Amino acid sequence: MKINFAKVILLGALTAILAIVIEQVIAAGAQMFFNQEIILSSYKNITWFLFLAALVEESLKYGAIRYVIIEKFGFDKGRLLVSSFLLGLFFGAAEICVIVFGNPEVQKLLLALDRETLMSLASILLLQAATALIMGSFLASQEQKRPIFFTVLIFPVAIHLLYNFLVIQKSAYTNFLVFLVLLISFLMSMAIFVANQRKLD
Repeated sequence: MKINFAKVILLGALTAILAIVIEQVIAAGAQMFFNQEIILSSYKNITWFLFLAALVEESLKYGAIRYVIIEKFGFDKGRLLVSSFLLGLFFGAAEICVIVFGNPEVQKLLLALDRETLMSLASILLLQAATALIMGSFLASQEQKRPIFFTVLIFPVAIHLLYNFLVIQKSAYTNFLVFLVLLISFLMSMAIFVANQRKLD
């Protein structure tokens, strides 16, 4: 079956929007019931909200890959990997659109071609693509007829949390470390694919 790029792109965008809605509901609940305002720019360490946000985003991507791309679209093997990558890519693109259109300051920096802003947005795109590709690589293994939810999620969530930690630290080496983590993530997904290549044939 050929990949329907429009469906995968739409799925990625809708999954991102659902994740953002859930995160906003969680933030509103924290404000309403615990009088705790969620201000991401003020964070200096990983908090319960950043952990939940990573878990929500990766869980929804897992659901989209496992229950839509595999079961509904019928993609398998190499098509599954390509579709997972595209889903993550457009998940990230939708997330970036929300960030840009919801923040006038980011719009100004983007129009000014601010290097830090461009690298930050690019890293979001690559993060979502890398973690989705890792999940796709795990799910592509024929031995995993019934893949264990938490087993598939553990690496993507860990990478997402590490990314969040590096970003909020804002050190002189942040950009280098972020892109190093992303590079390792892509290499990890390829290693998983190669390890399962015989099973995919």
